Amino acid sequence: MCAAAALAACSSPGEPVPSERAPSRSAAASSNEGPLDLEWEFARGWEPSETLDTYVKLEYTPLGNQKALRAMLTAGKPLRDKAVIAQGDEVCAPAFVAAVAAEKPDRLLLRIEGKVTTATIDCLDQLATPRLYLGMCPGRGSTIGDCDGDAELAALAAGHTMERRLRGLAIGFSQKASWKHIARFAALEYLTVRGSALANIDPEAEMTICQRTELRALDVWDPNQDPPYLERDPVCVYMRERFASWGVHDAPPPNLPCRLRHLFVWDIEPPLRAALQRACPDLTIESAH
Repeated sequence: MCAAAALAACSSPGEPVPSERAPSRSAAASSNEGPLDLEWEFARGWEPSETLDTYVKLEYTPLGNQKALRAMLTAGKPLRDKAVIAQGDEVCAPAFVAAVAAEKPDRLLLRIEGKVTTATIDCLDQLATPRLYLGMCPGRGSTIGDCDGDAELAALAAGHTMERRLRGLAIGFSQKASWKHIARFAALEYLTVRGSALANIDPEAEMTICQRTELRALDVWDPNQDPPYLERDPVCVYMRERFASWGVHDAPPPNLPCRLRHLFVWDIEPPLRAALQRACPDLTIESAH
């Protein structure tokens, strides 16, 4: 693991300086509006920032009774504002599918534990909501070594509606080739990545992902991995509204307007902190040290 004070020296020798790419005009025109209102929590998944700890675990609900299940899913808060934690097969339960169809939430926050298969994704395709925010491998109480995030990504990418409906994704995986699956999800607003794939990012997929202004929040801070190279790419960092990694290395170049509003890093030197706050006047910087 690289020492915090040596983050700038953690990249591989001979790595090129990231290009000062600008996002496409079409991407900018279709960017999302409104505040970022979701946070990622490992055990529960995506949650509204103002109502953390509001979740339902399907394992403890009456999955055989649609009316009772719907009442539990909507008790206290609307379904759109609750994290739903499910085993892969539970999202296929007829009572759950029917309850979602009855509520028709404009978004659904799902944390899927256990094995995710193509059958699981087929069931997700049928859920009556236009926007899905998914947490996948690893499940609660497990590690990335206990699940196959690469296989789960492949199954997700094969879904018939995921390219347009998947708005949030948190997943750990290992293979460089799997980055191409993430690049297919053009509507992503939130992306959290963990695992050894962070050390081996596909350059073409990185370019596709980072140029999309639809992607508002990017979290690649994995304390078990070395700093990912994409934290050196100003487009990956400063075209987000929220970014989390081990560190950043330079202020945004003059031809790249800073969109960043919240930055989490392990450590940051005072001169760079000052330069960032000049370039990004609305920026809040949070550091572990």
